[in-house]
Formats: sequence, structure tokens, C-alpha cells
Amino acid sequence: MSAKVKVDLEACRKHAGEAWRRVFESALAMASRKERVMARELLSIINDVERIESFAGEEYLASISSRILQLAPYGGNKELELCRAALELIAEDEERHISILRKIKEILINEEARGGS
Repeated sequence: MSAKVKVDLEACRKHAGEAWRRVFESALAMASRKERVMARELLSIINDVERIESFAGEEYLASISSRILQLAPYGGNKELELCRAALELIAEDEERHISILRKIKEILINEEARGGS
């Protein structure tokens, strides 16, 4: 995050929810500070992002799964195959997001354990 980047927090809340708005506000506040950001502060944001990622992924998966079930009786449907492909891509993407967040958390936890900031 950069303090120079302008983020429309109201649009963020409208499109991505209140939780994302709070994450952005926290990150922007940290980015604009002169003092160094502590590892535990970043961990707090990462934990929030993990919860949001989990919720968003579940919503996408449920939505597409529902559509697949609606199309299933019409086997061979091109739209059904596209939904299945999208579902697989979303699941893979969520796995990558979780993996990245876990790696970041591990780095921050190790930094915190060393007494770093």
C-alpha cells in the first residue's frame, strides 16, 4: 500500500464490504505514518484479509455451484462446462491466496518472535 494511492473507501465498502473498507483504512493509516510499522500490526491486517478471503471464496463457490446444479439436468451444455471451469479456477485461486497469506504470516510471526518491528 502506498499513502500516495487514492482509494475511494465508500466505493470499497459498497462493492467489497465493510470488512475490506476497514482493512484498507488500516493499511492506508500505516502507510502514511512516519514510524515503522510493527509486525504485529501487519499480522492483524493479514488475519482480517484471511477471513475476508475465506468468506469471498465460499460465496463465489456457492454461487457457481448453485448455477452448475441448475444446469446439470441439461448435460452437455456449454454454459455448464464454463461454470465448471470457472469453479475450478476460483478454487485454485483461493488455494494460492491462502498459501500466500500463510507465508506472509509465517514471516511476520518469525519477525515478531525475534523482537523485530
